[in-house]
Amino acid sequence: MAKQHRSQYKHDRNQENRENRPHAKLSYARIPVQKACFV
Repeated sequence: MAKQHRSQYKHDRNQENRENRPHAKLSYARIPVQKACFV
C-alpha cells in the first residue's frame, strides 16, 4: 500500500513539474520506458 501511495504522490508531483518544466516531455517519455523494463 505504501508503494501505491508513493506512486500517487510522484504522479501528482510530475503533473506540477509538467506545467512548471518545459522539459517534462523528456521525463514523460522516460517513465513508460522504465515501466516497460519493470514488467
